[in-house]
Amino acid sequence: MHELALVHNLYIGRFRAARYIIGIDGTGRAMKQTTQRSMLAAAVALVAVPAIASQPPSGVYACYEASYTQGAPGCVPSSVGCFGIAIKIAPVMMFGLIDETTYSDYDGHRGRYSFDQGSGVITMSDGSLRGVRYKKIDEWSFVKLDDKNRKTAFTCPLDKKKNPLVRPW
Repeated sequence: MHELALVHNLYIGRFRAARYIIGIDGTGRAMKQTTQRSMLAAAVALVAVPAIASQPPSGVYACYEASYTQGAPGCVPSSVGCFGIAIKIAPVMMFGLIDETTYSDYDGHRGRYSFDQGSGVITMSDGSLRGVRYKKIDEWSFVKLDDKNRKTAFTCPLDKKKNPLVRPW
């Protein structure tokens, strides 16, 4: 059995103030963990953390959609039911950054992309993901943008264990 976890971060501005982890461990048991930072730690992070608009690291950004669902693994019982976070993997949204201008999609097709450091937005300029845009929300994570520049439910964290040149992801 594999471990499955969702990490939800609470941000103050662009700095993480709390992290909530919920999921299933390797034995099938529910696991929950909450870590919090004080406002002082968040303020220190303002000085210590570089701007998130720097060039994103190469690697595979494995996208998923998370939603609160009744009866999901690790659900939290309440008076209205047992709600937890359901994770839907989205392979067609995944991308691998090979270098500063080349990406690979889930099926191994390559294309070109550009990264705007001012806005933190990656735009896929050709290939199978042509026109798709992602906004950098952390040094290691993006969120997919819709046609009107709004964030969607798809989050794409960097998976350091995967190589964008080696299939399958």
